[in-house]
Amino acid sequence: MIGHASCQLRGSRIRTALFYADAVQALGMFPVDVRAAGVDCMTSGTYKWLLGGFGVAPFFVRRELLERIRVDRYGALHVEKDLGDHHYEIFRTARKFEYATLPFAEIYQLGAALAYLERVGVDRIERHTVTLARDLREGLAALGFRLFTPPDNDSSIVSLRVVDRNRARAREVLDGSGVQVSFREEGTMIRVSPALFNTRDEIRQFLEHAKRFA
Repeated sequence: MIGHASCQLRGSRIRTALFYADAVQALGMFPVDVRAAGVDCMTSGTYKWLLGGFGVAPFFVRRELLERIRVDRYGALHVEKDLGDHHYEIFRTARKFEYATLPFAEIYQLGAALAYLERVGVDRIERHTVTLARDLREGLAALGFRLFTPPDNDSSIVSLRVVDRNRARAREVLDGSGVQVSFREEGTMIRVSPALFNTRDEIRQFLEHAKRFA
């Protein structure tokens, strides 16, 4: 749960707690309004729903907290003023966190991905992918799989249990069919994440493959 809170520490002293959100499974999958949600700080990877690569992790810090959040390392690129005698004044804006040379190739790649996602519309992506995930879940349940994903889940992820005797078979079938999923818990759990470029026909194909290791 995301929001603001204050906690009482050591008697009557009150300190404001900050809430941090890991948004790697959110950004690009459904619309996110950090201010409406009361998020103080948020970070995300770019290699999942944001359709980027590795090497860059965008983050958000509320403007009101910029002075409160201190940098944990120093470099040349966030220096705003050289005060002499090896003393420096760093930027007071978000540039204070850009202490070193940025991974420009990955940033340009992310920029192109964000422009594409904006054209498609994240709200449309959510409707499409959640529908696919629900179709997938219903189909897997009908095949008798034990599912970790609850009914009516508003996520584009479906996780299923594979019984021990079928672990090797599941990997053989899916790898041999060119289906990319995430095997977890030593192969006893499979996580499937339908994306905006997947179709209902592909969900039906996956269910046909799943029959072979049900």
